[in-house]
Order: sequence, then structure tokens, then C-alpha cells
Amino acid sequence: ILVEASYWGQYASDIGISQKLDFLPGSYWATGTTRNNALATALNSNVTNPFFLNNYSALKTSSPALYNSMATLGFFTSPTIQVNKLLRAFPQMNGLTENNAPLGKDKINALEFNFVKRFAKGFNMNASFTWMNVRQATSFDNEFDANPTWYGSNNGRPRRFTLSAIYELPFGKGRRFLTSGPASWIVGGWETAWTYQYQPGALLNFGTNDFYSGQTNAMGKSLTTVNQSLGQWFNTTAGFERNSANGPAAYQIRMYPQFIDGVRGDKMSVINANIRRDFRLREKATLQLRLDALNVQNRSQFNDPDTNPFSSTFGAITSQTASVNRFFDIQARIQF
Repeated sequence: ILVEASYWGQYASDIGISQKLDFLPGSYWATGTTRNNALATALNSNVTNPFFLNNYSALKTSSPALYNSMATLGFFTSPTIQVNKLLRAFPQMNGLTENNAPLGKDKINALEFNFVKRFAKGFNMNASFTWMNVRQATSFDNEFDANPTWYGSNNGRPRRFTLSAIYELPFGKGRRFLTSGPASWIVGGWETAWTYQYQPGALLNFGTNDFYSGQTNAMGKSLTTVNQSLGQWFNTTAGFERNSANGPAAYQIRMYPQFIDGVRGDKMSVINANIRRDFRLREKATLQLRLDALNVQNRSQFNDPDTNPFSSTFGAITSQTASVNRFFDIQARIQF
């Protein structure tokens, strides 16, 4: 028997991520948990465009090439402009983004335990358990944030368990029971193998169209305090605003995390098995019979639930993945 434990850690900085450069400064965004229509209306309203081309008529003679180029751009040919565009950095460059800003970070801590029962008396087993904590800062909660926000990552799962085992049934020639006779020929020589895999599902991704969905929100209710079912995968009564007319308006800062620790999709839990036997036909020829059973428990793997609080299926799982349900495969092979 071999028992092994190991630790590994990783930290990476200066990971290239996308950062919006023509952001609207944070002082102009709405805070709190009440829809602010007035702010959205004010920031989207039109005012006189100070960059209107008619204000630069002198360029017709001093720099005609520049003037003609400006005349092809809507930013300079429109007599009006929205207020929010004038308040942005680089207002003349709509959608200006640095695609590889060296601001991202990533860190991993992991413990791994392995157990090996070497083959003896017709049996061996390998088992492995991994605990992993993966955190990354590779996205911005708000466009004006100077640094990305740390979240749990779906590049790793917090736990993973695998097991594989082979067992030679103790019947037949050279084994413990029924070493000879007709019974030995019928039930002897069989062996079976099993594998099992388990890991939690992916972290659910919550959008920006609600105020309250945090680990524990303003009403003091946790998303995880619910008898989980396909119809209610997480606690949908935990203070969510279900009326879209009352949801956040434009220019509302994010009030809750994008990912919430412990709020995950469907787990993976799969058992596979097979049973096989070799029949000696003659000295140099063997017949192998084998039955494989995939997904023994016939377990369905479900897609993530709906995380849009304005949807009629909010919190519910409505579909499953294209994974294979229970599947049998019978094989016969002659080796010579």
C-alpha cells in the first residue's frame, strides 16, 4: 500500500487582459439599490457638440486633408452629442480598449492525496483526492475600475475525487474457489473493473441586471439556504428584484459579485464498470468477452440554471448536457 500527499502553489502576475480606456468615471455612476432613471436620462441626453465640424472651418484652408478626414466621421459631423460621451476619457475614440493590459493575476493552492493498493490476491485500487483553491483577477466589475476584481475561477474545481479498481473473481483455475470441473469453466476466470469520478459543478455567473444577489444580501438570506431541486437550484427568494421595471437602469455600478463561492451548477458523479473473461481456445488463440457499462447509475448531467431574475425560469434548470446516459457495450475478440 502506498499513501502519498503533496502540495503545490502557483502565482502569476502581469497577465494580459482587456481594459476599457474610454471609461465613464465612477463619480457619474449610480450607487445604492434603487433604480435611478433620472441619472440615465441625463447622461443619455443630447447637448451641443463642441467638436462639431463647423467650429473648425479654418481647417478648410490651413489643413484641408485633416478637415476632409474629419468630415467622414460622425463624431465631428453631428451637431449634438450625448452627455456621457463628453464625460469620457478620449471622447472622440468610442470603444477604445487596451486588449493586453498587464493587470491580471492568478493564484492557486492545492493539496493532493493518493492511495495505491498494489495488485495482490486478485485486487488493486488507485484513489486520488484533490483540494484546490483557484482565484483570479482577470475581469473588471465596472468599466472605471483601476484594477480587476478577485474571484473564484472555473479553471479548477475545489474538490476532485477519482477511483479505479480491478478485482479478479476468486473462482477458477489458479484461484481460491472452484478450481476445477464444469463450474470452474463457467464462472472461473472473470474479472471486473470500476472507475468513479466526482467534482463540483462550475461557479454560476450572475449578470448585472439585479441589485441584491450576493452571498448574503440586504434581506439577510443566503443563496445556498434552499432544498436544491431542478425547479429551484438556489434561493430565488433571497431579495432578488423580479420586476424588470424596477431593475438597475443604465450607469449603475455592480452591487454584488459576478461569482459567489459555493453557488455552483450540477456536479459530475459518474461510475463506469466492465466485466471480462479470456477463454483459451488453443495454445496460441484466446477469445475475450467483455461487457462495458458507462454511467452505471444512469445519471443525467444538467446545464446551469437560469440566473436572470427577470426570467420566468429564474433559478431553474431547464435542460441537460449532451452527455451520454447509461450505455452498454458488448465485445468479443479473438487474439492469436
